[in-house]
Parts: sequence; structure tokens; C-alpha cells
Amino acid sequence: MPKSWYLFNPPQVLSSGFERDEFLEYGEDSLAEVLEESFLGVDVVLYMNGTLDKDKAIKTKAIVQGNSPTRNGLFDSRQIICYSGTLKIGNYVGVGQDIYLITELPGNNQIYDFAWMNYCNYPLRWINDNGDIIERPCYLVDSTRYSSGELATRDLVLGNIRIELFLPKDSETIKLTRRRRFIVDDYEHAQINLPVVYKITKPILVERRNDEGAVFKYIMAEDAYNASVDNRALMIADYWSLVTEDGVPTPIIDRCLINFDGKAEIKAGGLPKTLSAEFYDIAGNLFSDVGTWLVFDTSGSFPTGIEIKSQTTDNIQLACKNDINLIGKLFYVKLTDSNNNTDTLEIRIVGLG
Repeated sequence: MPKSWYLFNPPQVLSSGFERDEFLEYGEDSLAEVLEESFLGVDVVLYMNGTLDKDKAIKTKAIVQGNSPTRNGLFDSRQIICYSGTLKIGNYVGVGQDIYLITELPGNNQIYDFAWMNYCNYPLRWINDNGDIIERPCYLVDSTRYSSGELATRDLVLGNIRIELFLPKDSETIKLTRRRRFIVDDYEHAQINLPVVYKITKPILVERRNDEGAVFKYIMAEDAYNASVDNRALMIADYWSLVTEDGVPTPIIDRCLINFDGKAEIKAGGLPKTLSAEFYDIAGNLFSDVGTWLVFDTSGSFPTGIEIKSQTTDNIQLACKNDINLIGKLFYVKLTDSNNNTDTLEIRIVGLG
């Protein structure tokens, strides 16, 4: 029988005869022959550091399993076997024309690496604080696939869809936080219909990671399309909040906060209480903005016995009349910024004592 008929090369030297020695001596060589010489090995591109940088990518052979799933729900998942030390969580893998993301910590049996990877089913786009357009292949999963997708109230029917977003950790994804919005839709569909928009409501940033990489997971809830800030042509939400028509980047306000000294209470007949507004951009930096104030009681009306002594866009000063009947009552102060973020403070009226 010709030597070329054999899949594995015969041993060149005699070993001790122990299985462990055989395993260590010929395991890697046997894997290499399977990958390089058999039909099981396919060409893959292993991208490094959670990016699609071709200059740092490795072209090699691997076994990709799971191409014929046996049940629904597994069509986006694949198993990959490759040389030891090559597979890292949070790295992209190119298989043919498709891009996959390694979403679980790879295993190793001293011969090869084994990992689960998921097909990147959407090119997610957003704009960073510098006005640069960022695009990353991502893996999206519908978390509410068995629900109707709607939340009906007495007056409105609202979209009620939540999806899970998986992204590799890199210099741009570490900046994503709550309230960041994305357009997630088919391009042609979004041009003739209102684009579907989601916002991050729950970041999970340490669940899947090791010292060399990480996968960030976000829970996103359906949000309303806003034509004044969302760019459907570029498929980027909050585009016009960050970039003016001249192309100059402007910070996006991520949240507002009511700040005050002491407790959330005011004394009947006491000194006025001052509340100040703080506005933060998406990077967590203080930012100057125009805020609006609203003071109301539990019925929605202006509270009895409360007087606005002064009011500007970034602070408000309130006083309470000296009336024993007001002690123990509650009222509320609501702050709204120019991006419609709000913060509401509950204030209790107490006595002078």
C-alpha cells in the first residue's frame, strides 16, 4: 500500500510505549495533518484584539462544526477547532464571506483549541464623541421572540421588543453605556418605513472575559425613532446630536441630575432650598445645557404652600410657607434637559424643629 494512502505519517522514532508519551509526541502532528491534508480543514482568518485589522490577522486552517444544525436556534452558532493558543474570546473569525464572533471562553486539551462562535448578523453603526463613524459586526439575539412585540396601554400601543447585543471589547465599545441608541433595521425597509431603534438599558461587561479579550453583552429595549437626531440614510441613531450640518462634532447629553445639599426635604417657614442641575455627556463629563424645571404635587398640580424664589436653566430656589398643616406632605421637582433626559426628586416638608 503506498505511503500516500495513509492519513497519518508513521512514527519516525520509537516511544516509551506509554499512551501519554504517544499523545504528547504525535498529537499536534496528527492534528496538523487533519487540518492541512484532509477535507475537514477549511481556510479561516483569525482576527486579533477584537478588531478586523487585516494586518494583524492570521490565515490558517481550522475545523468548523455545526454547519448542519439539528434544531432551530443553532443556525447562528458554530464550533471551531484550531491550533493550540490561537482562539481568543472576543475575536472575530472569518470563514468564507462570513464573520463570526467568539462569544465563549475557548477550551484546550493540550492538542487544539475549541470554541463556540456566533455568526455576526448585523453591521452595527454609531458615532463616537469625536464625530467618527464606527462600525462593528455584531451578534444580535431576540430576547422576546415568543412575545407579541407590543405593549398596549389605554391610550397607546408601544413597541416592546428587547434584544441582546454581543460586541468585542475594544477602544470604542468600552465607551458604550446606558441610553446609547442604535438603528437596527434592514436598510431598504428603513428608507420607506420608520427605522427600528433600540437603546442600551443593561450593560453586562464582565460576564465573558479573560486576560486577553472580552465580549461585552448589552440588553437593548425598543425605542422611538427621532427624525430630528437620527440619520436613516447612514443608519446611525443620534447622529445629528453629535454632528452639526457643518460636520462639527458636538457632545451628546446622556443624563441630567438634580444636585442639592443635605436631605431631600424643606422646612416649613425655613430658609429657601436651592437645587442645581448637572448635565453629563455620553463619556460621563459635565456638560453645559439648558434645563427646564417642573414643580408638582401628587395630583400633578403646583404644590400648596411652595414658592419659587428664583429660577434659571441650571438652578431653582424653593421656599415653603410657615404652615403646620403642610408638614409631612410631599411634592416633586422634575428636571428635563435638551435631549429629553429627566431626573425627578421627591421632597418632604418638615417642621423647623
